[in-house]
Amino acid sequence: MDQISQNKIAKLHPKIRFKVTQALLNLEKRNVTARIVQGLRTWAEQDALYAQGRTAPGKIVTNAKAGQSYHNYGRIVLL
Repeated sequence: MDQISQNKIAKLHPKIRFKVTQALLNLEKRNVTARIVQGLRTWAEQDALYAQGRTAPGKIVTNAKAGQSYHNYGRIVLL
C-alpha cells in the first residue's frame, strides 16, 4: 500500500480504517494496485464540489452539500 493511501486512511473515521486497510491489502494479494484518491473532505471542499456544474464551471460531480456527504465524516473512500 502506498504512502498516499496510508495518509488518507489515517484521517478516516476509526471504525472504517481497519476495513479499508484490509480491502487494499486483499487487492494487493490479487496483484491489483489501488490507491485512495478521496477520503476525508472538509466542508469547504465539499461545498466547492457541490458548486461545480451549478455556480462554478465544470460538470456536476456530487449532489451532496457540506455535511450531507460521508466524506465529511471520513466514512467513505474513492479508489
